[in-house]
Amino acid sequence: MLNHVYNTGMFDDILFIPNGQPPHKEGIQLMDGMTRLELCELAIEGNSHFRTSDIELDRGERCYTVNTVAELTELGG
Repeated sequence: MLNHVYNTGMFDDILFIPNGQPPHKEGIQLMDGMTRLELCELAIEGNSHFRTSDIELDRGERCYTVNTVAELTELGG
């Protein structure tokens, strides 16, 4: 599906960001963030227009998309 999205020509690349502390998964035991990042990297291996980011993994607080988008905008990413 994301190959189709990329092929629309509307995006330079697709960024995968494992959520550090999802607000909707409170009280649920999750796989650690670095493992989830590694799994994302394995899943997109060989797709040069897909990339990953660990921007949320070290935040130490609940992660919300609006905050991540603001931070990425500040970083120019």
